[in-house]
Amino acid sequence: MDTGANLSTISESYAQKLGMSIREASVEVNTATGMKLRTRMAVADKFDVGGLEFENVVFLVLPDDQLAFEEVGYSIKGIVGFPIIHQMRELRIGREHITIPSKPTPSHLGNLCLEGLMPVIKARARDEELIFTFDTGATRSELSRRYFDRHRQWIESEGELLTARRGGGGGMVDAENYFIDDFTLEIGTAEVTLPQIGVSLENYLFNEDKDGNMGQDVFMRFDETVICFEYMYVDLMNYENGSRDGEAGKTGMEQETLSEPSDIIDNSVCG
Repeated sequence: MDTGANLSTISESYAQKLGMSIREASVEVNTATGMKLRTRMAVADKFDVGGLEFENVVFLVLPDDQLAFEEVGYSIKGIVGFPIIHQMRELRIGREHITIPSKPTPSHLGNLCLEGLMPVIKARARDEELIFTFDTGATRSELSRRYFDRHRQWIESEGELLTARRGGGGGMVDAENYFIDDFTLEIGTAEVTLPQIGVSLENYLFNEDKDGNMGQDVFMRFDETVICFEYMYVDLMNYENGSRDGEAGKTGMEQETLSEPSDIIDNSVCG
């Protein structure tokens, strides 16, 4: 379930296994690692997610080896991308499940917007308003080259320059990042301190004009993350004594429950 994937994606062997109609049209896509990949396309006549049925769903089709990460023994069979997630109107991501309310929850947070097929979220850090791409497929959050250029002196003074592995469509690459300890973000009604966050020295097309990319290491620190496209907000909540904190916490509504989401390696396949 990857909000950072502009289109849903499937491996070639899995598309064949499911009997999907693969179109020979060649499409070039950019990945979160900066690679450019040529891909074919397929259409699923029907696609079921937790009892929700979608029709005529478009998938990018990639060769199996471009969705495999041999270094960590992991491969991706398929990715539910943003167009499907957006049509769900609201998702609640818990530690062991995903729920889709039958009716979205109103809120006045207004911290989410769309740029094409990419959700963008507003946050605050170090007394500054920041704009991140919001990417449920990214294992770790990251600050961008744009942020580095604006805060270069502080980052070079306080950060540690290391080589990190970065994964996406086409495999894994090495990239130099600065790493900053104890970085605190304010998001919606919540505050979270990341023990460490990377600062990219490369410009990546999917967020070159943003302050960074927000991933799983932020929202998996909370009992529940509400992503609502009906009222355009993200809220992060912890439960205490059976109650729900956060503006979108108290609902009592009927929900669809999905199975536990799998971890996705580092960043999205298609940014």
